[in-house]
Amino acid sequence: MSIGTVFLSEIIGSLVLSLLGNGGMANQLLTKKKPNEVIIAICWASGVTVGIVFSLMLGGVGHLNAIISLFYLIYNWSSIGPYWLFWIFIIAQIIGFVLGQICVVFLYQGKIKQSLADGFKQEYLNSYCYTRNNEKFMKVFIAEFIGAIFFLLAIYFIIENPRQILSPHTSFIFIFIIVICIVLSLGGVTGPSLSPTRDISLRLMHKIIPFKNKGSSEFKESVPLILGSILGTIVIGLVFLII
Repeated sequence: MSIGTVFLSEIIGSLVLSLLGNGGMANQLLTKKKPNEVIIAICWASGVTVGIVFSLMLGGVGHLNAIISLFYLIYNWSSIGPYWLFWIFIIAQIIGFVLGQICVVFLYQGKIKQSLADGFKQEYLNSYCYTRNNEKFMKVFIAEFIGAIFFLLAIYFIIENPRQILSPHTSFIFIFIIVICIVLSLGGVTGPSLSPTRDISLRLMHKIIPFKNKGSSEFKESVPLILGSILGTIVIGLVFLII
């Protein structure tokens, strides 16, 4: 797989994921009405599924997430390419997330300005990334740890398809369902975030984009979720490597 293929496919896939996922967040959060969690879950599931499809159609592998890339780096990177290619995946994902968020901000700038004028600083930040909302460090850490393990288990079984249980034509349906389930069942604490590169890159975007009264980007809140998702990835990666 060439550098250009990896780079372009991960950028486009991550852009779609960010645009549909955070677009749904902005649509639901930047309003005085109570957000609909089911709609948010569907938007994220659509973003992940469509992003993966676009990435695959461009000749890539559709990681779109640092923890998936890290999992395969530990477990079976030789099936993808040389080890330095890992950093191309990460850089491309960050660029894609940033471009997707720029589109979201452009589309919702009117709602953003009105929401910030009404004092909805936390909701505005949530349209970029996770906010802890006074949850304890260990609770957030454990939620991300468990979420990462379950997510990677599900992705592994769908992609590798042991015993050929799934038809290749149904795999995307299962990815869609799994993302909805993770957001609704495991997302009560953290969303869940489950993407260190997306969280950090979009916090930086929140910091950089100049809206009045936008509040803090809360970088310290990203620590438990990044540590939790990365450690969960390392654990499940080592388990599969050993067995």
